[in-house]
Amino acid sequence: PMMAKVIVTRVPVARGESVETLFRSAAGRHPDAVTAGTIEEALAMARLAAGSGGLGVVSGSLYLVGEIKKIVPPAA
Repeated sequence: PMMAKVIVTRVPVARGESVETLFRSAAGRHPDAVTAGTIEEALAMARLAAGSGGLGVVSGSLYLVGEIKKIVPPAA
């Protein structure tokens, strides 16, 4: 109930779970779950959903967090 939207994507590693499997799991727990084809697309969707004053949460593997850190500049 704390999340307005859940966005799932696949990390491009051999051990990464498929988007379909992740989506089925998320959709079973949240009414507004969607998929993104890439990490960049997922981040863009999250930014749009959060709006200018909103908050986004990245959850998953450390690899995913590392990829997000490459895209998002550190906060000042």
